Amino acid sequence: MSAEVINGLFALGGALIGVIGSWIVARNLRETRRLTLFVSPIAKLLDVSDLVRSDVSVLYKNAPAEAIGAGELAVQNTGSKAIEDIEVLVQPDDDSPVFDLEIRSANFPCEEGFITISAAGSSQLISIPFLNQSDRLVLEYRVLGALSPAEVSTRLKDVDVTVRQEMISWLPDIYAEVIADTFSQIPGLKLALSFSRPFRLYFESKRMRT
Repeated sequence: MSAEVINGLFALGGALIGVIGSWIVARNLRETRRLTLFVSPIAKLLDVSDLVRSDVSVLYKNAPAEAIGAGELAVQNTGSKAIEDIEVLVQPDDDSPVFDLEIRSANFPCEEGFITISAAGSSQLISIPFLNQSDRLVLEYRVLGALSPAEVSTRLKDVDVTVRQEMISWLPDIYAEVIADTFSQIPGLKLALSFSRPFRLYFESKRMRT
């Protein structure tokens, strides 16, 4: 194979690499409007045993409750462009009414009144004026009865919306403390636990409280 052919092949290969590289860069820099809704599993806070259920009456906010659970949901701008006029509908399961839906944390300055939560029949409506890139809002709520997570949905024009079921930011301290204290006695296992996101968040929360 002559030197001219080899040089031509190298030139062609370089041109192809340049074209592919430019496409990848342009694709990554392209503005996207994407909103992700995260819904956590429900953590059981209280449960009345079947053995005494007929003899025990538990009220939560004046509502009868055989079981009480807590859940979280997060709203995050996972795109590269600000999203405006966001309305997220939180719809409870018929057997798991939602109580005390409130803001738990935000990774951006969130002044009072910026985000509103209002009743919409048996559901709750979260209104957010806008979220910039990477803005994340976490809310916490409680449910009674069957302890099913609320259904979370939104409909926005020209925005790609994804709903994910996953642990968001916490592990109930009553469980985390027992597990962490038990396994921390084994050399190296506490370090291994710290790589697990729920336990890492628990350890960070514990350090902030001490």
